[in-house]
Amino acid sequence: MKYRINQSSVDESFDIITEDGSVAVFYHNKENYVTHYYQRSLSECNPADYVWDELSEDKIYIKDWEGDPKVSEVIEDALGWLMFPAPAEGWTQDDSLWAEFFDRD
Repeated sequence: MKYRINQSSVDESFDIITEDGSVAVFYHNKENYVTHYYQRSLSECNPADYVWDELSEDKIYIKDWEGDPKVSEVIEDALGWLMFPAPAEGWTQDDSLWAEFFDRD
């Protein structure tokens, strides 16, 4: 199974997107680190629209992190939540996934 990481150029937040369109977002909310796991998939969204509004139309599960989690721990947690059970072949990072949503000028 493939996944993509979108790192913010402004802060330490990032998005994790799997090849089936599952999405998690990691950021700091001025109090602690948080991950949002979106129930809606990118495959249900229109690439011409603002994707975050569409993703937010369904449930969002939230995890508050204690302290300063390692990026690898956050990614592993998100991939485990987004795809259960974990794929037998493992995970491969592929930054070309969902380009129509995220590679815009």
